Amino acid sequence: MKKKKHADFTHLTREDREFIEHCLENYDSKELNFKVIADTLAKDPTTISKEIKRNRVRQKESGYANIFHNLCENQFTCTLKDVCDTGCKHTCKKCEHCNEFCKSFKKMECKKVLRPPYVCNGCKTKGKCKYEKYFYKADKAQKKYQELLSETRSGLNMT
Repeated sequence: MKKKKHADFTHLTREDREFIEHCLENYDSKELNFKVIADTLAKDPTTISKEIKRNRVRQKESGYANIFHNLCENQFTCTLKDVCDTGCKHTCKKCEHCNEFCKSFKKMECKKVLRPPYVCNGCKTKGKCKYEKYFYKADKAQKKYQELLSETRSGLNMT
């Protein structure tokens, strides 16, 4: 993508969002980072960061298909049983309901989604990862933007 001129400072376009998604698929913090993306789009790096964090989408499933993965930090040391009050005899490590019902539940999160790039688009281990996954999708971000823009431009009907 050709570098934009500074006169083009406006809202992000669909093409800008597609470029961001493409860059995230090939993200490498040493060569391609938010500053490079921002310079190419003639935007501030914080604009890119906020765009990604605001419009990332959580993937519902995590890990391998059809295999439950407990997301509790205490899963290997926990000795609680029957936290779901259904007569379950499994420990936290094997319980499918621990995440929902346990009062001691502490969610494990991937360190990569807590700092740039905040998404799993370009992660090489996303197929085997058991953490919740977040992705930036240009089409969904554009749709969300258009809905917000429409919502803010509609006022109260006085008649």
